[in-house]
Amino acid sequence: MKKFIRSIFSTVDQFLKSRFILSVREAFIALLPYFVSSAVAILLLNTVTAFGWYQSDSGVVSRVKQGAELILALFPVMVSFSLGFFLSKNYGTSGIVGGLLALLCFAIHGHFVTEFEGNFIVNYQGASAYSIVIPILSSIQLKALLKWSPKFPIWLGSVSPFLKEKLLLLLPFSLVFFSFFLWLPLLDLIGSYIAAVLQSLMKDSSVVELTAQRMLLSHAFWFVGVHGDNTYNLLFDSRFLTEDILPGISAKTFYDTFVLIGGTGCFVGLVLAAMLLPKRSHERHIAFLSIPFSVFNFCEIILYGLPIFLNPILMIPFFLTPIFNFVVAYWVLDAGWIPFNDIEISWMTPTLVNGWIVGNSWHAVALQGFLILVNTAIYYPFLSWHHHRVNYQQSLEQLSEQLALTDAFNMQQESKYIARQSEQGHINKEIRAVITELSRGTLMLYYQPQVYSATTTCCGFEALLRLKTKDGKVVDRISWMFWVLTTSQC
Repeated sequence: MKKFIRSIFSTVDQFLKSRFILSVREAFIALLPYFVSSAVAILLLNTVTAFGWYQSDSGVVSRVKQGAELILALFPVMVSFSLGFFLSKNYGTSGIVGGLLALLCFAIHGHFVTEFEGNFIVNYQGASAYSIVIPILSSIQLKALLKWSPKFPIWLGSVSPFLKEKLLLLLPFSLVFFSFFLWLPLLDLIGSYIAAVLQSLMKDSSVVELTAQRMLLSHAFWFVGVHGDNTYNLLFDSRFLTEDILPGISAKTFYDTFVLIGGTGCFVGLVLAAMLLPKRSHERHIAFLSIPFSVFNFCEIILYGLPIFLNPILMIPFFLTPIFNFVVAYWVLDAGWIPFNDIEISWMTPTLVNGWIVGNSWHAVALQGFLILVNTAIYYPFLSWHHHRVNYQQSLEQLSEQLALTDAFNMQQESKYIARQSEQGHINKEIRAVITELSRGTLMLYYQPQVYSATTTCCGFEALLRLKTKDGKVVDRISWMFWVLTTSQC
């Protein structure tokens, strides 16, 4: 049994340090500034809306709203390019070409831009899942096709290594792009089938069951890097959230107040658990960075920066904490131990504050505090194991060193090619000068006697070729000219 458990841990460890996972992690870490700016924009917009600090017809407010909507709409675009770039780079192909290929395939094939009545409409919610799937497929296919595609050594023999790399990608690039005309219908069919099965299972469910199902599905979407709430709302009917899960409290209010404490994954408990780790740990740094946003229930920084997504170790507490909160909170409220009000509040309302508003007493706040402590206790052992066994920073540095050797070799080859081209250009210039002088002048033959010094007698002659230039001067440059011509032929 111990051997089996060790083999599982070893497999998990290898998976977390694989080039694929490290590349995906790099891609989302690169997007952290985008996540922060997105969270700040949404926070400011919702704050001024909640307090009525603007004129509804204000031009500034209109531009702010448009900017916030554009940030949200561009999220899948940023994800697709970043994933394509880092996956291709770390797999040994061109990062920029891989990023552009992923972006092109996503924009054309991922239902991101749709046509309706002659107008193009951006469908960023419906395309969010494709922003993950398409870059992964395109990068893997590009790597495989580049490996097996013909290299054309004769045609590209005198081309710059940098240009040769891009030319060799032309055929694989085109094949990958057109392959999605076959891939996407298959992916759509699989997605439609899964959605139909899930919808049939939810058909006769109660509000409690629907809320629990929404919790599990949205967390599953988030775990694979897709916006869980938006994807769920796109695939399933969410109108049940306005119905009462218990008499006097709607499913949405219950869910936002007593289940998702700190956002998806109950990240207030995760932040507190991370604070118990050593000061220099990666998990602690990410948790500390996310505090201003976790207060308002934004989960992206921890989700992608720690990361939670595609992390089999942290998947267990990521699902376990909301399940625990759901069961305990429902049981306590159903028993009537805590009073509550039928009131709608924003999902961004900070934890404890929303408990006081909904419960109108310290009892609801105490329940939230208890849930947070238990969430911290659930997360801590997994975070501690993750900290001691998974050193992402070291793995990324090792991968960077491997790639740096390849980059250095490529740069050296490109530098040698440029030097050869410069030297060849200089030789060609000299050759043209030699040919010009020869064509304008006259070659003259001179015999120089060789004298034996002991007897001062002539023992032979040395034939010397001289050039008489157009202006009548005789110059001794013929040997240099022939050296230039000979060198150029070597």
